[in-house]
Amino acid sequence: MKKIALASSNLYENWYTYNFEYLVEHINNLYDKNELFFFGKDRFSKNDNNINNIGLNYLLNNLDIIIINFSDIFHDKNINFSIEILKKLEKKTKIVMIVSDPWRFREQIDQYLKELDEVIWLVHSDYFTNLLKNKYKKKIIKMFPYFVGEKYKDMMLKRIYEISFIGRCEIKDKKLNISKFKNNKIFHEETLSKLRKRLIEKRTVNKIFDIVINLNRSVFAYNSFPKIKGLNEVYHTPFRFVESSACGAISISPFYTDELIKYYYPKNLILNCNNSYTGIKDILDKKNLNNDKIFDLKEKIKITTKKNHMAKNRFNFILSLCDEQLKNEAEIFYEK
Repeated sequence: MKKIALASSNLYENWYTYNFEYLVEHINNLYDKNELFFFGKDRFSKNDNNINNIGLNYLLNNLDIIIINFSDIFHDKNINFSIEILKKLEKKTKIVMIVSDPWRFREQIDQYLKELDEVIWLVHSDYFTNLLKNKYKKKIIKMFPYFVGEKYKDMMLKRIYEISFIGRCEIKDKKLNISKFKNNKIFHEETLSKLRKRLIEKRTVNKIFDIVINLNRSVFAYNSFPKIKGLNEVYHTPFRFVESSACGAISISPFYTDELIKYYYPKNLILNCNNSYTGIKDILDKKNLNNDKIFDLKEKIKITTKKNHMAKNRFNFILSLCDEQLKNEAEIFYEK
């Protein structure tokens, strides 16, 4: 097997690591201690193969692949992936950069893309993937849809909540008014800004598990699309769609986006409330859904997630790109 290094800051403790964590977990289960190395602090490591201690010389001469959480490395002063170091690395090692929030790091991405030729860039946004492809036509840049780890699963719990509202929930680009659902049994998580602050103060794993539990207790989950800052009509598909689907909660969406349909779920697996409170209420009142239809839909969504949106799918995609199969896209590793 190839020797791989993973680079990120404190898993669970930094907001930018939350999706990268599931990739680390999957790879850690596949590789033994002689094949897997870590740069930066890590809670999954089975050994002391921390490259902080091994040194750059080992990086240059022994690794086949290094996977870097680009959005996170700027938050840890102990991790030094300067352009100069990466220029040396890319001559001998396949470098994979995963960018979870390109709108936040546009300046740094441009700087690195201009200087590095062989790096594989994986971006959690179809809009920014195409934007960067058009600007840097000779670079390797791919859309990298969100995915979940093994902890996201249907726990077969009693679904005591009709609907969950987690994180940023909006209707017609305005904050959703939770009080309109006072007569429904709901689970409501606080806003993402408050959650982000608490995740940094506490171990993220506990909070993430709380969300998994409560999604497992919800029949439906309302998931809306945040606008990308500075772009009025460009919406981003949040991780929440995959997260809730893996837990067996059926997503209610204000509308459909091309990104959602192309990379995540077809229209028949997402319920559209037509951007209205009435639309949500009609779904909750089961005007067009009986219990059998709800069960069938939940099972189809879970199966689709397990087939297409797990860490193993994305890792196989990464390996194919590192093996020079550069025409591949993430959807090749979906099971239809």
